[in-house]
Amino acid sequence: MIIYKDIISGDEMFSDTFPVCEFKDGIFYKVTGKMVSADVEELDAALFGANPSAEEETEQSTGGGSSQRICNVVKNHQLVSVGNWDKAALKGYIKDYVKKVQKKLIEAGKTEEMEEFKKLAMDGVKYLMANIKDFDVYAGEKMDAEATHGFMGFEEDGITPFFLFFKHAIIEEKV
Repeated sequence: MIIYKDIISGDEMFSDTFPVCEFKDGIFYKVTGKMVSADVEELDAALFGANPSAEEETEQSTGGGSSQRICNVVKNHQLVSVGNWDKAALKGYIKDYVKKVQKKLIEAGKTEEMEEFKKLAMDGVKYLMANIKDFDVYAGEKMDAEATHGFMGFEEDGITPFFLFFKHAIIEEKV
């Protein structure tokens, strides 16, 4: 299995258990998910760092709670919604973010990848700016405001969720 982590925070963003492909000339990873039901109590506990599977059996929910539809990428990797952004919010985030990714790539000795990111990032930003109203934005588990965020949209069918992540800001880890 391959876990894809944010180069800045180290947060798990997605894994190869989901269909993953390059998108927009290789600037993004596109990760396709599915909408699944999740217990509201389980989701609330996850937001506060709890791990329901590790809790005592006596503390587990006895069922009967309400459920909510959620993208399985969000559920499986504890991504946290930071809401809908407008162009101003995206612009405020992206300037420092691009610089941080470039710095991390240089520190890792990935100068070719850094040059490619520098060249492609503007097209990715333009795409997001033009379509930002169609995306919900998600941070990693640590909720680092300066780290990589995922942009969740829906396919034309209006049912199938997908995420876009800047490819050069993601590190692959085989487990």
